[in-house]
Amino acid sequence: MVKLKLQANFPELKFIISALNRMVIQGNTVTVAVHDFPNKFVSVKLQRCKTYSFVELRRDLASFDAKAKKDFAELENKHIFLFETDEDGSYLGISGYDSYLELPKFEALGIPEVIIPELDSVSAKCEVNVRFPLRKKFDELFDFVKIFNLLLTRNFYARMTVREVKHLELHFTDGIQDSRPSLTLGFGLRIPYKNSKEAIDWDDGFYGREACSFNRLLIKNETTVRKFYCIPPDVDSHGPRLEFKAL
Repeated sequence: MVKLKLQANFPELKFIISALNRMVIQGNTVTVAVHDFPNKFVSVKLQRCKTYSFVELRRDLASFDAKAKKDFAELENKHIFLFETDEDGSYLGISGYDSYLELPKFEALGIPEVIIPELDSVSAKCEVNVRFPLRKKFDELFDFVKIFNLLLTRNFYARMTVREVKHLELHFTDGIQDSRPSLTLGFGLRIPYKNSKEAIDWDDGFYGREACSFNRLLIKNETTVRKFYCIPPDVDSHGPRLEFKAL
């Protein structure tokens, strides 16, 4: 195992890793890289499909010495990665395996739910309520949404980007000025089929406006009461809905 010491503790890392490991054993492709300029940081990217859906973790490293470089270079020849950390998220451990038969058993962690009664109520009157239905199933989104809310309680800054009408990216950084997100998720969004009844009234700018509403809110007031939700799919052939509410 390669053990990379992080520059700052990341307590939510243990929950992110738990979700990533579950996705790894489902056959999702993972790439790991260490970047050395201008700052040393590690990047773990799990690709859920060829284009839109991914999870990417990035954190600055305390060091990346000659031994770590040598161990990491040997690790890159492996095919399947699993990850670990400690309770405080002080390091990222990376192990490589040649086949799924070699993977050890691991325990999936329970992620605490952030309770906000004034938003959790069905009758809540929200200043912002944006909704993004996903194109495909994403079972781990329910856990990632809990992680999103934990990050917000620690005053992480979040922003949304919509690309090519149907691709949403959600970025979480330690501060509003940070250019490199600690956690990024990409989603393929559901859009109406060309010949469907929904397509008649569909506006290609809808998701972009939803993202702008989200970004304006967080830039203006970081102390706003806010929370992410994951709504189960109404139709089995589509994915869940990512929702965000704020007062």
